[in-house]
Amino acid sequence: AEVVFVARSDIPGRRLAYVVTTGMRLPAFSAASGRVLLAQQPRPDVARLLGRTRITRLTRYTVMSKRDISAMIDQARGDGYAINFQEIEEDLVSASVPVSNRAGLVVAALNVSTSASRSSEARMKKELLPKLKETAAALAGMLP
Repeated sequence: AEVVFVARSDIPGRRLAYVVTTGMRLPAFSAASGRVLLAQQPRPDVARLLGRTRITRLTRYTVMSKRDISAMIDQARGDGYAINFQEIEEDLVSASVPVSNRAGLVVAALNVSTSASRSSEARMKKELLPKLKETAAALAGMLP
């Protein structure tokens, strides 16, 4: 029900997300990385987990409906990525893709964040997601 951030990289001198730090735990149902990881699990397992999880409002944009969250996870399953609009922190927009190991098992998620005031969903899909997918593919060759 949670994701843990194990590494983080910021632009020198400019930190965008203040809520997200290395070691931080976030609700998997609200974070783009959590949704993309949950999308790799069987639907019945996700439904059981969602059924026993309390959804916490982190911002006014946090999706609280379990039906809507389930639909977003299904969309991430089909799309191969998840995008989050200000659900974790105001003005923070994130995109996430799964990271597989050499055997093809998803072992992590790779995430990028930007400001909602400087980016759009179209820009994220056109510019950021291809780079994320390329990096995830490169990492897959390094993970046992």
